[in-house]
Amino acid sequence: MESDMTSVPTPTPLATTPPARQVRRDSLEAFLADYSGMEPLCDEERFDRIAADMVADQAPRLFALVTEYGQRVDAAVTAWGLAFPDHTEIVSVDGHLHTSHFHQTPQEAARRFHVGTQVRARLVWCDPTPPRPSTTMEPREVPPGGRDGSATVSG
Repeated sequence: MESDMTSVPTPTPLATTPPARQVRRDSLEAFLADYSGMEPLCDEERFDRIAADMVADQAPRLFALVTEYGQRVDAAVTAWGLAFPDHTEIVSVDGHLHTSHFHQTPQEAARRFHVGTQVRARLVWCDPTPPRPSTTMEPREVPPGGRDGSATVSG
C-alpha cells in the first residue's frame, strides 16, 4: 500500500551563519507584522517618556487584604491585589493562592476572604507615596485556636 502523505520540506538550517551571529527565530514570529523596515517613532528618551505615561494611565490600583482577627484584636497582611477596570487579581503573601475575580470589584472579592464571624478581610488601598516608618506594637499571645505562624502586627 502506497502512502498518500506528501513529503515535508526540510527547513534550511542557520548553520550557514557563524554561530555568534545566528538569530533565534520564535515560532510565533510568523504571526506578527514585520517591523524591520519601519522608522522609529522618536528617539529613545522620548519613547521612554511615552511608555512611562502609558503605564501611568493604564496601571491597575494596588491594594492589600488585611485579615482582622476578632474585633481589632490582631491583624496581618495576607494578600495583595490588583484592581483592573474589568476584574480583580489577588495573590496570597505565602504564594499558595492566586485568584481572578472577573466582573467583581476588590470590595466584592475581599468578602470572599471572610471566615465565620471572627475573621474578616479588610481592603486597604496602597498609597503610591513612599512608605512611612512603621508603628507596630509589641507582639502578644494569640488565643488557642488562633492563627499560626504569622507575626503579630498592629498599627
